[in-house]
This record gives sequence, structure tokens and C-alpha cells, in this order.
Amino acid sequence: MNQEYFERCENYLLDKMSTEERSDFENELKQNVELKREFEIAQAIHASAELSVRAKLKDELEGIHQKHFDQIENETIKEEPRRNLFIGIAIGLIAVLLIWAAAKIITQKETMPETIYAQNFTPPDLDLTYRGSSVDRLFQMLESSYEEGDYKKFVDYVEGKDSLLNANPRLMLASGVAQMEMGKGKEAREHFKKLMENAIYRDQANWYIGLSYLKENDTENARRFLEIISKSSNRYRDQSIQILKKI
Repeated sequence: MNQEYFERCENYLLDKMSTEERSDFENELKQNVELKREFEIAQAIHASAELSVRAKLKDELEGIHQKHFDQIENETIKEEPRRNLFIGIAIGLIAVLLIWAAAKIITQKETMPETIYAQNFTPPDLDLTYRGSSVDRLFQMLESSYEEGDYKKFVDYVEGKDSLLNANPRLMLASGVAQMEMGKGKEAREHFKKLMENAIYRDQANWYIGLSYLKENDTENARRFLEIISKSSNRYRDQSIQILKKI
């Protein structure tokens, strides 16, 4: 077992990596066979640990039930009604605890910022117009890579083409979304903030800035931008309100 690889896998599974570190790790995982093998081992151990915690909870609840049951069994026949009452209470308590534990696990998962991000993220349409020139052929390649979700290729295509981005707000927005999905939140927000002066794209810019912070587990900054969206009439208002209730 490679201890260094194993510790990196553990940090990834326990969410101890930054967004950039997670992205680098995932890219390396696709190419490094030994790292992938260590990751599969770490995953198995991690899953086993979760099962162990659940099994322990189940054993403790069954112990509560058995304790009450044993005490009641030692009572006299004359106390039969009370014994039945205690058994009913014990069984009810076990059911309540199991339901509470399951609900807590589900609720915690649903209110995790990354989960909320995944539930609410939808890339905006790009829909560029091209007719045959070299620039239009570039647009065609951009639209194709964007629609296929190949954001790295998309970003590579627009690299260094600031004048083209500045002249096309829709392309600027899509470039920010691509950066965000690649785990480059800071770069994405730089694109979105350039759209703030454009009234047509201002709501979208605020929305995706808020989502970029959610993706990074930065709920404080995410709340700041989502509150702006929730206080105006726009297509993201209802989603923003629901997210604010969860974070």
C-alpha cells in the first residue's frame, strides 16, 4: 500500500481538499493506475466504516429494546398489563430513533452546499450564430464543445481571446460557467462580474456567482448574492429563496 496515495484518497473522501486540489486529484486519478487502485481500496474502507456506524446504532437500539424486555419479563403475572405497555413503549422508541437517524442522514446530505449546487445548476444556452468565416467556425467549435460538456476544450478555445469575449456577453457567460464547472471559481467569477454592467445579464451573473460559492462550500458569500436575486423579479428568484432556506 502506498501511504502517500492512501492519505490523499482519504482526504478526498473526507472532503478535506480544496476545490482546486479535488480537481487536480480527479484528473490524476484518470491517468495514474496505482493511485486509482489505492482510491478503490480507500473507498471500500470508507464504505465499510459507514456501514459499521449504522450497525453500531442498530445494535444499541436493539440493546435498549432487550433491556426493557428483560426487565419486564422478570415481573409477575399480575403486572401483565404494565408489561405490555412497556413493550409497546420500547418498540415505539426504537421506531422513532430509527426514523430520526434516517431523516437526519438524508437532511444533512440534502443541505450540503455541493448537493444544493448539483440540484440547481443548469448551464445557460450558448446558441451562437455562425456563417462560414474563421470566427464563425470558432463559434461552431465552441458551441459543440460546450453542449457536449467538454468545458476544458471550450476554455482552451477561448484562451487569450479577451476581445472576443468582451464583444459577446453570451460567450462571456458560458466561459464563466465552464470555468466554474472545472473547479476554477475565482476565474469564473471574474467573467461573471464583467457582465454586471449589462442589465440583460446582471441577474444571471449574480445567480452563477452565488452558485460558484456554493460549489466551494462558501455559504456566506453564496447567501450574499442569492439574497440579491431573491429580492428582485427574475427567473432565478424562487430557486434562490429555496436555497436560502437550506443554507
